[in-house]
Amino acid sequence: MNRFYSAAAQIPPAAEFAASWIEAWNAHDLPRILAHYREDVVLYSPLIARVQGENKAYLNGHSTIADYWAAGLQKFPTLHFSLISTLKGVDSLMIYYRGINQQITAEVFWFDEEGRVHRTAVYYPEELSV
Repeated sequence: MNRFYSAAAQIPPAAEFAASWIEAWNAHDLPRILAHYREDVVLYSPLIARVQGENKAYLNGHSTIADYWAAGLQKFPTLHFSLISTLKGVDSLMIYYRGINQQITAEVFWFDEEGRVHRTAVYYPEELSV
């Protein structure tokens, strides 16, 4: 399978996916959050290097990403996401939302043939304050 494009990608309805994903995050429920992703998911985020203190732009796999997100939920115990809008691509969805400290955030999710996220990339304002 080409990890960067799948003509057979099963993209869930954008509103359903966004609601489920945001509800899981707002509940701070890691198992529910992770259920949206394949076991071998790759996460790209500019915060990874800042949070982990390494020159790293991505994480791979449920366990590594779960540890990273658990640390984030601990650092931001009142974290709450608010949906702004969704956009649909060829084999992906983008969710535009207010995230950390209510700053505007965009996240793109690429889906596989089973409708699970195999790659995701997060975009923050250049002047993100965390």
